[in-house]
Amino acid sequence: TSFAYWYFTSIEGYTDLNVQGNAKDWAYTANRPTDNTPAKGAMGVSIAGPYGHVMIILATEGQGYPGYSGTVPTGEVLTMSMNYDWAGHFHYDLRNASSLYYIH
Repeated sequence: TSFAYWYFTSIEGYTDLNVQGNAKDWAYTANRPTDNTPAKGAMGVSIAGPYGHVMIILATEGQGYPGYSGTVPTGEVLTMSMNYDWAGHFHYDLRNASSLYYIH
């Protein structure tokens, strides 16, 4: 959560973000608009599992991203997150866009 929070507030510039609880709770506690519409630069929230997971949306369907060959397939988003493996590593992934909530 710390990486996604830092990126969203420091890099994307949403300095007014206030969230509480585990990652999955952020979809319901964020003081910023939250919906099911993916957007580049938004924070993606997965509510799966006991804690959930948060990530940054790097590209949405049809968009490219430096270092990613091609464009993001229909119905998916390209994400970047940290600690997905519980070992502190960065992780880039294609995810089903409809499986996430988005904080804007």
